[in-house]
Amino acid sequence: MLNNSMAELGSDHPEIVLKLDRNLIPAGEMLTGSFMLWREIAERADNTIDVEFVLQAQLEDEVVEQKIEEFKSQPVRVSEDTQLVEFPFSYRLPQWLPVSTHAIRYYVRPKMYPSRISTHCVEDSLEMEAIIVQPNQEQMTLLKALSELGYHEKLDSRYWNGRVQEFDFVAGKENDSDVRELTVQFYQANGLVRTELRVEGRDPVPIDIHKEIDIAVSLRNALQIDI
Repeated sequence: MLNNSMAELGSDHPEIVLKLDRNLIPAGEMLTGSFMLWREIAERADNTIDVEFVLQAQLEDEVVEQKIEEFKSQPVRVSEDTQLVEFPFSYRLPQWLPVSTHAIRYYVRPKMYPSRISTHCVEDSLEMEAIIVQPNQEQMTLLKALSELGYHEKLDSRYWNGRVQEFDFVAGKENDSDVRELTVQFYQANGLVRTELRVEGRDPVPIDIHKEIDIAVSLRNALQIDI
């Protein structure tokens, strides 16, 4: 169980505590946890609270924030032997989310008493324990296939420009293909992850990672790799 402070509702109020069942989650899987509030705060809330799932990213010299979705918590749980009350929540992450990097972070926060939450507390949310979004199942299959073909992901890979995320690869010593470097681009279209493979001097090659049965064979054919 992971704990981290969410925000303070002013200097004279206790903090709200976020508990996540796990913070490393592949895109498309279920995020579960709860917000723990002191009774004096919870008494001003309804039986459920609204929760925001947000993305914060460093794009060039600017930090941008995007609300991915807003959802309601489950009904409050009250324990007789404690001053804390619990608002559990569950939320399925979209399949198309960009993968977390040092410049891409995700958070959940309760949407309550906005007039009482100080501005600096909201802005300081980057100091919270981030939700680390990992590649979804289809993306992992493709990345594994590239590894099996002898391609290794570069250290500065996974750049996101606000629309497209690029995974950059270089051929290892065990790979004698003419294709020494390639880029896999992931982007969202109609709620699905679209994928293109790019090699310098060639046209982009679309790969349907949702339908391909043997990704490794498709990669060989699409990139004319004879290994």
